[in-house]
Amino acid sequence: MHIFLEIFWIIGFKILENKEHTEKYQHLLWKLVSKKLIEKEIILQRLDERHLIGSKLLNKSKYEKRYRRIQVRGKLEQNKYNLFREENEGYSKLITELLQGNNIITQNLKIVKQNIFSLIGYFDIDPNRALDVILTAYEFYP
Repeated sequence: MHIFLEIFWIIGFKILENKEHTEKYQHLLWKLVSKKLIEKEIILQRLDERHLIGSKLLNKSKYEKRYRRIQVRGKLEQNKYNLFREENEGYSKLITELLQGNNIITQNLKIVKQNIFSLIGYFDIDPNRALDVILTAYEFYP
């Protein structure tokens, strides 16, 4: 079935310039779905939206509205939206770990690094903000 749909996908792209062949192709798609030879969900997942709209398997206005919504969400929505759920205790322990000058020597550097990673994971600290704290600590105490 998947090979059949892949062949249909390739044919769909080859005939996009020819209007007559495109109409026949779209009519064939509609017939295959209406006769239940291929499931509509599978065709919607695999084939080009231009053919799906032309064959009336996909509503153009609903598709365009949903496409615009996804595009806007991808460009404008903030990825890290819940920074308040992070615990302040994690940041205080991170700062305490960094400011212990006697820990940060070449022999214990691996242990400090492991402790920092553990704090980031345990307290669910944002890694970018943790890096900012680390760099700030090293600015004041190189």
